[in-house]
Amino acid sequence: MENKILTQSGTNELEIIEFHIGSGIYGINVAKVSQITKYIDNISDYPNSAPAVKGIINYRGDVIPVINLFKILEIPEKEHKQMMIITKFNEQTICFIVGAVRGIHKDEWRNLESSHKFMDADSSQQYIIGGFKKGRRTYIHIRS
Repeated sequence: MENKILTQSGTNELEIIEFHIGSGIYGINVAKVSQITKYIDNISDYPNSAPAVKGIINYRGDVIPVINLFKILEIPEKEHKQMMIITKFNEQTICFIVGAVRGIHKDEWRNLESSHKFMDADSSQQYIIGGFKKGRRTYIHIRS
């Protein structure tokens, strides 16, 4: 049987791009990703922005914000290989700085365990919506 890379609509499956931030393994829905690239050095400063906003870049003619997930998660970044994941959420393009990208895995939405079990549901800082268990590992799914 052929192993298809993309899921078909109506299958209740999703594909997750796995990436590291420090020792944590996180994931983002493949359908939300425009591009994965090596770290881009040409990031312009964005004055008076939130601490996690590294700056802005020109991506295919659009100016988009660069969010440093290491800063959000308060993880030292100097020791880790860095890559960028360019995403599109709710018609807004955003670039995230992450560690190494591990690959893609397929799972079902029903296997997503809500983060409300272990996080403050009222927190304005809630970026994580749940986790998937895969063998002995748990993958965290970031809000899209």
